[in-house]
Amino acid sequence: TDWPGNGLWYNAIITEEKVKESWTKISEAMCHDSWNVFAVDLQNEPHSSSWAKGDEATDWGHAAERLGDHVLSKCARWMIFVEGVGYDPGAMGMDNSGDGIWWGENLYGVRRQPVSLSDQSKLVFSPHTYGQSVYEQAYFKARDFPHNMPKLWTERFEFVRELVGAPVVIGEIGGHYTGLDRMWQDWAIDFMNEKGMGLFYFTLLVGHHAQEDDTGGLLKDDWTTGDTAKLALLANLKSTDVLKLKEDHPREGKPPSPTPLP
Repeated sequence: TDWPGNGLWYNAIITEEKVKESWTKISEAMCHDSWNVFAVDLQNEPHSSSWAKGDEATDWGHAAERLGDHVLSKCARWMIFVEGVGYDPGAMGMDNSGDGIWWGENLYGVRRQPVSLSDQSKLVFSPHTYGQSVYEQAYFKARDFPHNMPKLWTERFEFVRELVGAPVVIGEIGGHYTGLDRMWQDWAIDFMNEKGMGLFYFTLLVGHHAQEDDTGGLLKDDWTTGDTAKLALLANLKSTDVLKLKEDHPREGKPPSPTPLP
């Protein structure tokens, strides 16, 4: 029900070796028989971890290398998604709690300490970031909003594309898509299209008895009807029709090798 280390990737009971054992079991179960499992996200929002601050006990950048290489040793075809950290302890140069840094958004430490995997072509950076409907950050109230957003995103995570040459796929992004949140999401999709970034939209649906609904879902409360406004927004994203590729290139019932996007 929570992070094993309250924001780290391990604790006294669930050690890093236990985490590796878990990835071994997942790899054995899904690497060869589940063609549509193409990537793993190593840790959800390691918000109590640091990056490039010299503390190996909390350094998520180095832990991601160890865990990522372990996964690749068990399933060489999977992509390795690496999230950012939070603001405390954060990364050198980005650790101010007043800056409105989302858990998982902070990849600033890559500037000092890039992630190096045994197969660097499998590396994907996957920050989490949200808009006004989740929390009213100070920068949403700026006079030049949303024109102030490119600088924030570039400093926190978008820069890694050019610095490291790895893609950025936002692992969580979403909201109710009303008011300022709608303005923010419209800007975000345009920015991601411009920069060649991908996303996983949060969330598909919200439970009937959810204690707190700060995002809404792509499906409405009946779990059947689509949210037409959100779906129209996401239809603007450049994407690859994977099912069409599978139909055009059948291979003994197996999916084709992925076609890289430009």
